[in-house]
Amino acid sequence: MRCVRMMVTRLRCYTVGPLIKPKKPTPEQEVLQWLKGQPESSVLLLCFGSRGWFGVDQVREMAVAIERSGCQFIWSLRRASIEKLNGFPDEYTDYNEVLPDGFLERTAEKGKVVGWVPQAEVLADSIWYGVPIATWPIYTEQQLDAFQMVKDFGLAVEISLDYNQMNKDQQLVSAETVEKGIREMMDRSSLVRAKVKEMSAKSRMAMEVLGSVVSILFFIKTGLTYFIN
Repeated sequence: MRCVRMMVTRLRCYTVGPLIKPKKPTPEQEVLQWLKGQPESSVLLLCFGSRGWFGVDQVREMAVAIERSGCQFIWSLRRASIEKLNGFPDEYTDYNEVLPDGFLERTAEKGKVVGWVPQAEVLADSIWYGVPIATWPIYTEQQLDAFQMVKDFGLAVEISLDYNQMNKDQQLVSAETVEKGIREMMDRSSLVRAKVKEMSAKSRMAMEVLGSVVSILFFIKTGLTYFIN
């Protein structure tokens, strides 16, 4: 036990991120064609991951907030799985059954309500591309991620930090709260947006020939070679 403890205390950890592989957009997809025709940094993407979904009441609060904000948007809107076997949401056959009356007609020129969205191509990695985000955790580790992004790093706008999709007593996030978060995130002069752009530049520098990530990987490689030999 003592030997193992000594070995563990002597181990070193090296950070080597960001580890991403940018994808080329697929221009034939309708939502990407629409996005291409919008002004830069003007479109809000609402996307909550592969398991993200909300009940009818929460969806309507979000719809009110989106419409009031006046932002152009892409909204990935899906429903809870009917079978609930794997937790992955289903697609709506008619968005009118969950959205406020007339929402789609009133926002037809402003945005797109879709099911699955190519998130990696629309948004890519937020920090890497300098895209600000607003936090709305759904489950598991997302609450911790949201807290760190907002409180520790100042790289995100808070809509919610402790929302829990599995909590039966979870209160609705009001339209006013959602709208406030949207407006703060879309503000081009916001401190969060400036910090995200700064971190984006640092992330890219780290991946350059003499950047920290490349240097660390070279150090690890030479260290392993020495250890093996």
